Amino acid sequence: PEWLSTWEADGPLEHMLSKAVILEMDLRKEAGDGIEAGDIDGEAAGIDIFEAVESAAMEFEDSGVTALAVRGLLNEDTLTGVTPSQSGALGSTEIKRLVSRLHQMDLELILEVDCLKLLSATRAAHLNEGPAVQALKESLRFLVSEYHLDGFCFLHAEKLTHGEFDTVLDRPRVVEDLCSDPTLQSTKLIAVPFGNHLLPREGLRGFPHWGKWMELNSRFTEDMQALYEGGSEVDLTRVSMRLTGSADLFQQWENGSFHLFAERSPCHGLNSASFAFGRSGGGVLQGTPA
Repeated sequence: PEWLSTWEADGPLEHMLSKAVILEMDLRKEAGDGIEAGDIDGEAAGIDIFEAVESAAMEFEDSGVTALAVRGLLNEDTLTGVTPSQSGALGSTEIKRLVSRLHQMDLELILEVDCLKLLSATRAAHLNEGPAVQALKESLRFLVSEYHLDGFCFLHAEKLTHGEFDTVLDRPRVVEDLCSDPTLQSTKLIAVPFGNHLLPREGLRGFPHWGKWMELNSRFTEDMQALYEGGSEVDLTRVSMRLTGSADLFQQWENGSFHLFAERSPCHGLNSASFAFGRSGGGVLQGTPA
């Protein structure tokens, strides 16, 4: 195949964060009710799914979209159990072909992962347990090195910050290990919490980031929704702050632990005008200009 001849030279695109426009695609809808889109043990089961992603990519080529965030391409059971010897179970040829085609269109492929399902797949009490951390790291490393994936988007990302008995950890091991792993240094890591009050310090300083993690800027969504609804209590000062980089979230704090006060530019915040992203599928995230 033509794509195979260029595969060795292929690699993650590493688009600038400030230029990011990420379109969400939920393959569970494409697969139909009762079908696990990520369950692609046989080539025939996965063909339509891969073609659906490629068709969507062709529609948005040259539209300003820089990445597709795809949910259901791999299910979480497969993700946490993947090893090089089992790579054939992933539909490896189809994934490589899909990544190659998207990269030729200058589109990144970001895999959406549900942390609630990761908990179930790892059979761990929490995702900061040693075996769960190791399994997740090894799986992501393999997917990046073998399939050239450009990033991972973690839904219910608050679960990455929880320890035993759902204790909120100020310095969660799995979050730190993923962002400091050499293989993942150029990989986009995106946190989409479903409740900022479940983050360290109730989300005052955002998701623990060590200067690397990107996150859905829910403050942007909340303030833009209030503006669109046109209520009498719209705070234009907050709206102005959202349009100029959300300095109350993306700033260098003067005190605290490095993972929360390290410098992180506004382009680490991804903005959406609705709460659809990660919930109902079809959401769009846009980076904040640097």
